[in-house]
Formats: sequence, structure tokens, C-alpha cells
Amino acid sequence: MEKQELIEIQNILRSSRGFFFDDEKYQTTTYLSMLKAVQKTAIEYRDDYNSLAAENDKLKLRIAKLESNTINLKFYEFTGEYYALIKAYTKEEAIAYYKKIVCDIDSPVIQVSMQYAWEKFKPEIGELTIEDFVENIVDILLVDTNL
Repeated sequence: MEKQELIEIQNILRSSRGFFFDDEKYQTTTYLSMLKAVQKTAIEYRDDYNSLAAENDKLKLRIAKLESNTINLKFYEFTGEYYALIKAYTKEEAIAYYKKIVCDIDSPVIQVSMQYAWEKFKPEIGELTIEDFVENIVDILLVDTNL
């Protein structure tokens, strides 16, 4: 319920206090029902606010973690028999990782920009996450599906 609706209900409640009903029981029951409705709405509003605040806190922590996690890795693209996009600290480390995980065969390798790597990686988000891309560990970002 919107804040404006709550204000309108409060105004109705304030104005109903001045009315005199012949049946006092009816007046009390109606007034109590209206108060319970306002209370229920206020509780729902508080719960929504609390869940949004909790989600906001989680997002702030995630942003802080990503901001503090400066990427020191470089990106290497292997274009030989089996394609791979690997993040590593050095070219030698990327080649060793390629040979260990993908295949023993030497493959042409070039260092690519982070932007290029991101453009290649971005379509795979869903199965992979942005954390996979920015995490400071040597890893394969993309690999030939024929393996």
C-alpha cells in the first residue's frame, strides 16, 4: 500500500471519531477493523522496507568486494586446434595452464585486452557470473566446446 493511501486511511480514522452512531458496538467494531487494516498495511510496508534494506546491504557488500578486488590478471586467447580464453598473471602461466587443462599441443597465444575478453565472455553470463571474470585467480574463462 502506498504512503498516500496510509495517510488517507489515517484521515478517515480521525474524521470517524467525531461521528456518533446509535449502535456503539457497530462503531467500535468498525473502528477496530479500520485500525487492524492500517496496522496490517504498516506491518507489510515495514517488512517490504526491511527486505529491501537487507538486499541493499548485500549489494553494497558485493560492490565493495568487487571494487577492492583489483584485477592484476591478464587475458590470453589461444587460437589453435582448441580455442580457450584464459586469465593468468603471465603468458607462461597461461600456456602452462592451457597445456594442463585443455591440451598438450602448442597453440598460438596472444594477450588480449580486458575489454576484448569481456566482450567474448559477456554472452556466457548466466552459466558463468561476473565474479568468475573478475576473481583474481588463474582460470579458464572460455574453452572450445568440442573438448
